[in-house]
Amino acid sequence: MNVHAAQTVRPATAPPILWGEHGAVIFDDLSRIVWTRLSSAQWQLLDIWPTPPQRAEVLKRARDGATVVVLVKGRPESESAFLDEIPRHLAIRASDIGEGLVEITVRPGDWLPRTVRSRLDGFIQAENARRQHAPQLLRAPASIFHDRRTNLFFLYVCSAFTRDALAPQLEELVASLVSQKSARTRKATLRPEGSMK
Repeated sequence: MNVHAAQTVRPATAPPILWGEHGAVIFDDLSRIVWTRLSSAQWQLLDIWPTPPQRAEVLKRARDGATVVVLVKGRPESESAFLDEIPRHLAIRASDIGEGLVEITVRPGDWLPRTVRSRLDGFIQAENARRQHAPQLLRAPASIFHDRRTNLFFLYVCSAFTRDALAPQLEELVASLVSQKSARTRKATLRPEGSMK
């Protein structure tokens, strides 16, 4: 491992959640690790998104009808850091890999309530198994699971997709999901002719 790279190269500081008019997109990946630059060669881990209030806000907005799409990949992702870059309260999230380095791992959905995380894990395991046995040509680049109990949508994407490549399609996806939900709502409120008084 290049020790110098662990200290000076950090991912883009784009936020892990993007709110729009009708909902949000959450990147459940390394962008959840929130860094701040202290100097040209020194970084400090600030937090791992979401904090308890951020988590509560996402779950509440989803329950209240916002369309929330969580992008997940089929495996945990890790990033290395120097031990002195990690605040004490986050040291429990780090694994020692030697020479003063630690590894911070972000697992898909590890911030969700246990029952939701269990359903997400089942979805990811099923997708991983399906993709493992399907010919390359028949592997869909993405698949979606709607957890109706929380109103969260989980979008499983191939690891080859980058955030920048997905951004234009995500707005279209959220708009489509909002449209589908409002069509279902309109259908549910329609009454047979003659039933209105």
